[in-house]
Amino acid sequence: MNITDLKAQNLILLEVISGSRAFGLATETSDTDIKGVFYLPKDKFYGLHYIPQISNASNDIVYYEIGRFTELLLKNNPNIIEVLASAPECILYQHPLMQQFSLKQFLSKQIQQTFINYACSQIKKAKGLNKKINNPVDSKRKTVFDFCHIIDQQHTYPLNNWLQQRQWQQHQCGLANIPHATDLYALYYDKTATKDIVASCSLKMPMIFVYHQSAPLTPLLPT
Repeated sequence: MNITDLKAQNLILLEVISGSRAFGLATETSDTDIKGVFYLPKDKFYGLHYIPQISNASNDIVYYEIGRFTELLLKNNPNIIEVLASAPECILYQHPLMQQFSLKQFLSKQIQQTFINYACSQIKKAKGLNKKINNPVDSKRKTVFDFCHIIDQQHTYPLNNWLQQRQWQQHQCGLANIPHATDLYALYYDKTATKDIVASCSLKMPMIFVYHQSAPLTPLLPT
């Protein structure tokens, strides 16, 4: 079932505007968040596939099955308390059954802890968002080679930087196992190699390469 099914079968019991628009905090780019309550037809309710909630892809619109809605109210869930406490101007639809629900039936001392936990989670989320704003993640997707390193003499270098400094191409490099050394390979360079002779080999995890100035081998690094 999806939101279209709920509306087509008249299964919605409550529909309210929530989030920033409900509290007058919306901006020009704010989405309109909708929350609501629905009931399941008998064949679904008594069947093997109970549906506790239905939402759209972005979770801007969420409807809770009435049993699940009641369960969350009894737990004093802040998001669900907000739905039941919606201002009249935010209520888009309310079935007469939902008029029998009132906050005083569900509020308890438990709400103190649930709202503290909610506030703490929002603070952590805000701190995480602040980190992303001040330290944005590189938009370029990293590959396994970004996590590989070269041991050359007594120093270690990122593989990509090391190849770039020498103006070497990936397909001109070859690998050979180093006995008794997990994820450690000897790397060889063959300037005569072409992409046509590169063997199909995939690296599934970050590795360390030891550079050897030796006879050229058939390249094994993937293109």
